[in-house]
Amino acid sequence: MIARALQLLKATTAIAVYFIFSAQIACANGNTFEMAAGGAAAWSERQQYASRTQSFFAPEALLYAYIPIWENLYARSGTRISYQWEQPDMPSSVRVEERDFSAQAEAGFVWNSAVIPSLSVGVGRIWRNTTLKTDSPIVAVASGISEKTQLNFWIAQFGLGLPILIPSLVVEPFWRYQSASKDWRLRSVFGIEATISFLH
Repeated sequence: MIARALQLLKATTAIAVYFIFSAQIACANGNTFEMAAGGAAAWSERQQYASRTQSFFAPEALLYAYIPIWENLYARSGTRISYQWEQPDMPSSVRVEERDFSAQAEAGFVWNSAVIPSLSVGVGRIWRNTTLKTDSPIVAVASGISEKTQLNFWIAQFGLGLPILIPSLVVEPFWRYQSASKDWRLRSVFGIEATISFLH
């Protein structure tokens, strides 16, 4: 529990420093600094063993900072955290469960118009808890499968934002390519996010 709390503290500190640095750059250049927060529903595709692909749901919380560059072109930096707990289909008597908490920082560009296309790249880390679960009649006393690992990853994401009802609310379907060290199964991520501007 203490180790997980320290990990969350490190991630939160890194996120805070990231946005403070972005705000300082914006103020130094005399640009308007805008922010938006929201959430996303994402489905990641994983290449399972035996050439099977499955989709796993993971909710995300996100925070964006926007800096105008030229006319309708904005630089967008952001951070997001997510938690994935769904498991692949396995026998109930013996199975391996993976639970991932991830945090990432990203940067890119958006074009503010009737629709809002965006392109971003980013890096992040996954804190993974892998455990071996058994049910009767199988009993496992100990297993080398159970472990806690950390994986670095990078992403490239394309989205298409749609202002809904009010200009400050944007709904954005997106597609993301994700590649992680030591886990070849991670592939595409599809989802939809909604953000509301709260500082401008």
